[in-house]
Amino acid sequence: QSNMSLRSVSVSFNPVFPSANDELDRISFLRNEHVLSFISRRHASLQSLNSAAITVDEKCLALGQSLLDEDASTVRELRLVLLLEEYGASAVTRAVHLPYRQIASLHSLAFYKKVEELNLQGNRIVSLEPLCALPLLIRLDV
Repeated sequence: QSNMSLRSVSVSFNPVFPSANDELDRISFLRNEHVLSFISRRHASLQSLNSAAITVDEKCLALGQSLLDEDASTVRELRLVLLLEEYGASAVTRAVHLPYRQIASLHSLAFYKKVEELNLQGNRIVSLEPLCALPLLIRLDV
C-alpha cells in the first residue's frame, strides 16, 4: 500500500529523472502509474517535485498522456477540480475567479451551490448546462 501522505519527491539526475528539472522529464515522471495516484485526485498529497511546485497543468498533462483518448473527459473534469482546490474553494465559496486556465468542462461546479459570481473568461467552455446546478449564480463572465 502506498504512503498517501507523500508531499515532496526529489529525483534529479537519476535513471527515472535524468535532468535537474526539465519540463519533459517532469511530465514523464508524473505520468508513471505509481506517481499518478499521488497527483490525480482532490486533496492529492504530492505537491513538489525536485523542490518545485507541481502545477495543475503538469498534473493534467501527465494524466492525459497516461489515459486513452476516450478518457479525455476525465482530464477535463480533473482540471477544474484541481483548479478549484488550488483556488481554495469550498462548499461555502461565493465567488470563483479562474480566467484563462484552459477549463473546458464545468460539471465539477455542482458541489459549489453557494457560488454567486463566476469568472471563467478566456477558457474553453463548451457547455453552460452545468451552471443550472448553481441556484444562487447572479454574475457570470465567460
